[in-house]
Amino acid sequence: MPVWAVLVVAWGGLSSLVWIFMQMKALSMFRKITWSMDLPPAQRNDFPPLSVVIPACNEAESLEGALKSLLAQDYPDLEVILVNDRSVDDTLAIMRRIASADSRVHVLDIHDLPADWLGKVHALHCGLARARGDLVLFTDADVHFEKGFLCKTVGYLLDQELDHLTVGPEACTTNFWQEATNHYFGGMFCLGMNVTELGQPGGEAYVGIGAFNLVRRSALDRTPGFPWLRLEVLDDVGLGLMLQRAGARTGVLIGFRELWLSWYPSMGEMARGLEKNMFGAMCRYSYLRLALLAVLSSLVLFGPPAAMLQPFALWPRLLGAGAVVASAVSAWYYRSRTAGNWWPLFLAPAGGLILLAIVIRSGWKCFRRGGIEWRGTFYPVDKLKEGQRVRL
Repeated sequence: MPVWAVLVVAWGGLSSLVWIFMQMKALSMFRKITWSMDLPPAQRNDFPPLSVVIPACNEAESLEGALKSLLAQDYPDLEVILVNDRSVDDTLAIMRRIASADSRVHVLDIHDLPADWLGKVHALHCGLARARGDLVLFTDADVHFEKGFLCKTVGYLLDQELDHLTVGPEACTTNFWQEATNHYFGGMFCLGMNVTELGQPGGEAYVGIGAFNLVRRSALDRTPGFPWLRLEVLDDVGLGLMLQRAGARTGVLIGFRELWLSWYPSMGEMARGLEKNMFGAMCRYSYLRLALLAVLSSLVLFGPPAAMLQPFALWPRLLGAGAVVASAVSAWYYRSRTAGNWWPLFLAPAGGLILLAIVIRSGWKCFRRGGIEWRGTFYPVDKLKEGQRVRL
């Protein structure tokens, strides 16, 4: 067998083993995480005051529908703080109209962004300063809640004696390839965050998800606060890191069918929407890391097909087939829990290539500009490196 054939066989077999391990590990994690729809309704009368902080920048299309689902909750002591972050559309007008009809809703209007702050982090900081609740929920302007969800999740946090509870939402889309990309990203996120190790004595695992970060105010008061995260593009994960360093106890739920948001309307919008954070989050603003990520990801994702197609040895073909079976088992499990489309789940490896292309695009734009431009503000890469807290 020529040397190049030996290399193809070794590559295909090894990458198939890696893919099988990744699929089974991610599936095992998802099976261990509690799903919110499996929790019983909360049965208690001691719900503490809850403040919901929602930053919004040009969210006129999604804000009203999401707020209706939030205000329809049966939580007994609720306030909602809407923070308008320099919007140029009708976001502020919608906020004020809703606030005028519901005394639980309060509006903060931000006109200027201080130097060396990301807009969303600054909006969260301002919203927290206004919050009066013993519990604070940070969420986004496009997130929808099933009725009773707040009582159920607050009850879970109290029953489990947690300081921080984060919930993974269902990202709804009609785009086939976006769904495949979402599935791949969700699995890699759980693996990267090692979420099943949360709360282990002496553990260093942490996590945060922007759609639902529920925190005790007393735990937040033990942290340096949002100024510590002012230039962190992964502000939601950074909140989890900040709480973990302060000794907070974190829990995580999967909120499919009960917590959802509408994903980007197209692949182009998705690439633009993730432009701010993908390069920094996955490569720490390092072009060498970006090159290594591109090479290693391509080797793993293209390896199983290469293993099955190579004619030189049987065992790599069997491992390649095993990788396909692992993808099928993973897809079957998710479909059984969500009633979603089976094929995008099965083709998640192709979604991994799409995600890789988005990361490369993000890195290229950062290289070309010398930083990132977001919401009308330019951030030099040196400043972003200096302010980065989350290093995956």
